[in-house]
Amino acid sequence: MGVGVWEPGGGSAEMGIDEALLEKFIEAGHFLEEPLTEDFLAQYDIAHENQVMKAGVDAWAATEVLPVEDILVLIKLFTLVEALPGWDAGSKSPVIALSKLLKRRNAFTPDIRKWIKQNTDNRYLPYGSAL
Repeated sequence: MGVGVWEPGGGSAEMGIDEALLEKFIEAGHFLEEPLTEDFLAQYDIAHENQVMKAGVDAWAATEVLPVEDILVLIKLFTLVEALPGWDAGSKSPVIALSKLLKRRNAFTPDIRKWIKQNTDNRYLPYGSAL
């Protein structure tokens, strides 16, 4: 039996992603440049916000009310940003939570899945862990 680690104040997963920060990611996603660079992220004041990548599915509750267009730009941004050092997310990637949201809305298409697979090395995208 393992012992959990206590974190004062809780983590992002418990509190959710701040809406102001979410808006910065959405804005950046609408003006996405490839290849994605840290300088691009710095323009939107998100270059040091990589903690969101491992926040977990529950942290993304604020995205429930977003239009499909904004969810798609977030998926693209978070898929591409994993190529930058320190932004890897593995099975906790926000792309998984966002893809599930699109699936619930019947808006997740084979083209989206194909784009994600073509633009990532993260084996968990877009569906998460098989277990």
